[in-house]
Amino acid sequence: MKVYGVRVIVRKGDKYLLVQHNQTPQYPGDVRDPEKRGLWSFPGGHFEGDESPEQAVVRELQEEFKLVVNQISYVGELSYKNKLYKVYSAKTDQEIIYFDEKEIEAYRWFSFEDVKDLTRSGLEHTGYEYSLLQSVHNS
Repeated sequence: MKVYGVRVIVRKGDKYLLVQHNQTPQYPGDVRDPEKRGLWSFPGGHFEGDESPEQAVVRELQEEFKLVVNQISYVGELSYKNKLYKVYSAKTDQEIIYFDEKEIEAYRWFSFEDVKDLTRSGLEHTGYEYSLLQSVHNS
């Protein structure tokens, strides 16, 4: 399966950034799913040109939040809707003062326990968010 894009577990102190992606189709054939509105996921997106996954991490967070991250580390892979994503973790100490409303409907910093509660409540977008977070939480 071809790698489609990246997802990023962004950590600031003891909180993790999750987003509600804009699910309103933007053009004919857009695969956004209005039924997923209100569900939480990690930020990220697809590759542009021949960029590396790490370059995509940096670009996506810059485009969506004007956020600078460091300590980018590979976490694993996620298969969702027949697409393969590389998952990374990254750290920041910045406050979010901007977000791209075309891409993101909402964002929030969650504690580890808050993400666990999202899972119990069925509010994860892919169903993998908590399990991915577990792999990086204690590192």
